[in-house]
Amino acid sequence: MRDIDKFRERIGNINIYFSGEMEVALRKYGFKTETVPIYYKDTPIGLKTNYYRRFKISSPPFLFPFYGIYIDNAFVSKHPERAFSALQSVTKNQKRQFLFSLFSLPPEIRDIRAFKENGWKETVKYTYRVFKGNAVLKSTKTRKIKNIDRDNFNISEAQNADNLYSLIKSVNDSKKRITPYTREYLNLIFENLLTKQRTIYEIKDKDGGCLASAFILRDNNCSYLFANAIHEKIKDTNLNLFFLKQVIEKELEINDCFDLQGANTPSIVRFKQNFNAVLIPYFHIKTGLDLTNLIKVKGEIRKWLIH
Repeated sequence: MRDIDKFRERIGNINIYFSGEMEVALRKYGFKTETVPIYYKDTPIGLKTNYYRRFKISSPPFLFPFYGIYIDNAFVSKHPERAFSALQSVTKNQKRQFLFSLFSLPPEIRDIRAFKENGWKETVKYTYRVFKGNAVLKSTKTRKIKNIDRDNFNISEAQNADNLYSLIKSVNDSKKRITPYTREYLNLIFENLLTKQRTIYEIKDKDGGCLASAFILRDNNCSYLFANAIHEKIKDTNLNLFFLKQVIEKELEINDCFDLQGANTPSIVRFKQNFNAVLIPYFHIKTGLDLTNLIKVKGEIRKWLIH
């Protein structure tokens, strides 16, 4: 294996969203992909990834919390100015190559001077993380699941994302929202990642009906709640809270932290606040022709035409 291939494999083990397996899955779904090593002199210190469809517009694929650039945290800690210098070149080249770029930086990247000096605009985002050794639920919230009869439900691992997608689409349809990806998208990610990199958990009733599903991605540092959806008939219960508590506890036997995401979506923040989680900041940075508002308008038009 070439040194650069070994480096790519190491980065994928540190952050699943920058793994080669994830890139293969997205390419099969139809994304054009570009993955470029970031060097300081002759030493690879990071990766720049671009995923796009028809136009040179680089933005996070569906459901991705982190995207665009990964820098080796050990190198940044030891040589911050060298990392800054390497990123300056990367940010300039990105502006030349793409009409619009939106990167969602991993929380470990805190120094964004190189982006700001090259005219990128930043927004602070947040994610929730539960850490090993701490209670999963806040002490005041455990009462919510106290009376759930565990004998009436079964939690197991799924062999594909079919039930999860059906739940996601059902929820979106009920709210007259478009599901921007297909069943194939979730299944390609599930099929192309290694077994150690993903699990889909489901909770079912005694008749085998799927009531909730959670797609978990993991690397050597963290497990991530990639997607979660529930059946309409349990939306006014605390069964999903019970279900995710079990999932998180199981994942914390594997990893030191669990990333709940969802801290930027007001409609689900209240639910995520049941967990004994730490609010972690990270940066969204963008450059080029800002198409955000145009994309929103296009989405509203499509919603109106469909419904």
